[in-house]
Amino acid sequence: VESFYAAMDWLLERQSIIEKKLAKRHLTNGVLILYDLTTVYLEGSKCELGRYGHGKEGRNNKLQIQVGLLCTQEGIPVSVQVFEGNTGETLTLQEQILKVKQQFGLTRVVFVADRGILRDIRIREDLAPEGLDWITALRRPDIRDLLLRGAFQPSLFDEVDAAEIEDSQYPEERLVVCRNPFQAEERARRRSELLEATDKGMKAIYLQTIRKRNPMKDDGEIGMKVGALLAKYGTGKFYELHFEQGSYSYRQKPRAIEEDANLDGIYILRTSVPKETLNTQETIRAYHSLSEVETAFRCLKTLDLQIRPIYHRLTDRVRAHAFVCMLAYYVEWHMRKDLAPLMNTDEGRKDAVAQAPSPVRSVGPTEKAVSKRGRKRNQAGEPVQDFRDILRSLASLTRVECRPKNPKLPSITRTSISAPYHRRVFELLEITPL
Repeated sequence: VESFYAAMDWLLERQSIIEKKLAKRHLTNGVLILYDLTTVYLEGSKCELGRYGHGKEGRNNKLQIQVGLLCTQEGIPVSVQVFEGNTGETLTLQEQILKVKQQFGLTRVVFVADRGILRDIRIREDLAPEGLDWITALRRPDIRDLLLRGAFQPSLFDEVDAAEIEDSQYPEERLVVCRNPFQAEERARRRSELLEATDKGMKAIYLQTIRKRNPMKDDGEIGMKVGALLAKYGTGKFYELHFEQGSYSYRQKPRAIEEDANLDGIYILRTSVPKETLNTQETIRAYHSLSEVETAFRCLKTLDLQIRPIYHRLTDRVRAHAFVCMLAYYVEWHMRKDLAPLMNTDEGRKDAVAQAPSPVRSVGPTEKAVSKRGRKRNQAGEPVQDFRDILRSLASLTRVECRPKNPKLPSITRTSISAPYHRRVFELLEITPL
C-alpha cells in the first residue's frame, strides 16, 4: 500500500508538468475549451476536502467533493481539479482561467460552460478583464424576462428552429434563441404528469381535513404536508392556496401554466464570439459539445473507470486519485477512437451532425451504425462489441513464466495464442504484443 501512495505522491508533484504537455499537444490559441463540474461522494467522514452539499448523485447524506474537468471540443481531457464539496460552481472558474493563461500560455480561447458556471458576475469579473471569449446559456428566469419584454415571440419558431436576437441588457453580445420540438413535447408531457400527481396528493390531504374520525385541523400540520407535496413535484408556482381555520382550498393557476408552456423546448445561448468567427449554427454546435464532458464524467463514474469508492483522507491523495482517473480516461478516449471499427460506435455521426439542416434537432444514428448494431458486425464482417467486452477479450491473453526450483534448469515462458480478432485489435492500437 505504501508503494502505491508513494507513486500517487510522485505523480501529483508532476501534475502541472503533465497537464502543460497535454495542453501543448491539444490546445492552441483560438480553440474552444469545455469546462464542467460534477460531484463525487466519499466514503468515511474524515476527508479534508469532503463537505456536505447538494450532490448530483443523490447521496446528500455523504461527504462529497467537486471535480472540474477541462476538455477540448472533441472531449479530450487536458486538466482536472478537485474542490471542496460545497464550493459554488461559479467560484471555480477563475482558477481555470489562470491555469489556461499562465500555465498553458494561451491568450485567446473560448470558454464553453453551462449556465450554472458562467454567470454574469463571472463574465464581468473573470473573463472580460482577461480578454477571453465565452459561450453559455441563459437561465429560465432570464428567458422569461426576454419573452415578457418582447425580445422574441414564440411564433418565431413556426418557420425556424434558431434565430439571433438583440437586447439592451446584453450589449456587445450575441443571443441565439433555439427551440427543440422534441424537448418541448417531453417537457409538456412531464409537466402534465407532475400536475396530475400534485392534484392527487392535494385531494388526499384535503380528505384528511374533512374525515369524520380524527380530522386534521392544525393549520401548521396542513401547511407542512402541502409544502412538502409541492416541493416534491416542484409545482408550487402553478397553484393558488387558501388556508382557513383547519381547512384549505387550492386551485391551479392557468396563466402560470400557460406562461411556463410558452418556454417549452426554448433555450437561449449567449456569446461574445463575433459572428464572423462562429456563425449561428457553429455557436449552437459548440455549446452542444459540452455533452463530451458529460460523457467523460459518465465513463469516470459509472461505465469503465469507477472513480468511486474513494476512501482517501488527505487532500493530496484525493487530488492524485482524480488525476490518475483523468489520465486513465485520456488513454481510454484514444483507445475508443482507434477501436471504433470494432465497436458499436457511430463513426459517421460527426459528419452527420455537421451536415444536418438544423443544429437544434437531435440527429439519429446513421445507416451504417444501425446496420452494425443489428448485424453485430462491421462492413468487413468483423465482430463488433462494447469497449468493456473488448477489454475482457484481451484479458484472456496471458504470459506465464515457470521457474524451476533447481536454478540450473532454464525457466519456461508460455504465451497464450492470440486469435485473429486480438491481432486486429493490436493492429488498430498500433501495438506489438510481446
